[in-house]
Amino acid sequence: GIAILESVLWDAVPAYLRKLDAQLRFSLGSRLPVDVVPIKFASWIGGDRDGNPNVTPIVTLEVVNQQRLRAAR
Repeated sequence: GIAILESVLWDAVPAYLRKLDAQLRFSLGSRLPVDVVPIKFASWIGGDRDGNPNVTPIVTLEVVNQQRLRAAR
């Protein structure tokens, strides 16, 4: 979940995007546009509402708030 984002992807994604930008400059002579989104992440954490009685609207709200705080760091 979130631990993977913080411990692995936080460093790996920017490194990958820098390599992608460098390859684009080398191959095409243009940079990666700043508004492009080549990678998207999503999470089901706190949203597992397919019958799990422990996942209530309150739990979902708490998880979303925790994710916002972590993202703001």
